[in-house]
Amino acid sequence: MRRPIEDGLSLLVGAGIGMGLMYLLDPEAGQSRRQRLSKATGDMLGQGGSMLGNAWETISDTAAAAGHSIADHARHLNDNLDPDEARAAGERLHKRGLKFYNRAADSVSDTRNSITDRAGDIRDRVMSRFHSARTSARNAADRAASSMGYEREHSHIAGQTACALGSLALGAGLWYLFDPNQGAARRSWLINKSGRILRETGTFLRTSGRYVADKMHGAVAEGRTHLMNPPVPDEKLQEHVRAKLGHWINNAGAVDVSVTGGRVTLRGTIPSTEIDKAAKGVLGLRGVTGVDNQLIGGDPSQATTGGSTRPISTAM
Repeated sequence: MRRPIEDGLSLLVGAGIGMGLMYLLDPEAGQSRRQRLSKATGDMLGQGGSMLGNAWETISDTAAAAGHSIADHARHLNDNLDPDEARAAGERLHKRGLKFYNRAADSVSDTRNSITDRAGDIRDRVMSRFHSARTSARNAADRAASSMGYEREHSHIAGQTACALGSLALGAGLWYLFDPNQGAARRSWLINKSGRILRETGTFLRTSGRYVADKMHGAVAEGRTHLMNPPVPDEKLQEHVRAKLGHWINNAGAVDVSVTGGRVTLRGTIPSTEIDKAAKGVLGLRGVTGVDNQLIGGDPSQATTGGSTRPISTAM
């Protein structure tokens, strides 16, 4: 129960100190506030000095008046009394004063001795209890350190430091935001800045989400394509292309077909009107990832030098 109370009081004190520091060190109004505080302190000190001076003058005047009155009374008595009576009265007064002084001195001495003895006893008791408490605390700390190590002590110190810094920052932030002169403008600026940051963050998150969603859709579509159209071995795909070429051209034997990694390369000489049919037909076959069309337009019975070449490369 004691620890939360101490932490709470530390937090309040730290917040108060932070507010005071922000009040004096405010970047906009701190200098004028420090000047006003310095002037007010100087005025208070001046007023205090004037009051002390007036009091001292009053005491001096009173003492002087009392001294003059006593002197006047003494002079009056000296004028009215007989010298023998004055001498006898002076001797009696001297004896009484000496007797009173001796009694007072004895009383003061006894009181001083008594106070000294009691103070010595109290001091001895306090020191004894202090040493006993310190020994007990040291023993308890040694036992705790030996059983738990020093982590708790370090964590306690770190926690107190963090609490102090946090309370200072809290107090400074509260005064910065709720300053009587600049607080409204600062709060408005902070709200606008926070709203802008939130809007930019929302835009960034929406853009990122859209990008990730597109990537996911592409990955799903690609995975679905692979699942529905699994890759075909090159040898099997080569045979399949040769078998299908007869549907698009008249002389499929004039075309040389090679497949590498799903990409089909077509070489040979066929009529020009059949080149695009052959390339488009091969590209639509399952398992074909692209077509490298190196077919030459011309008469297949002639040499390969005749006709015109159409190096068309098509990819899915």
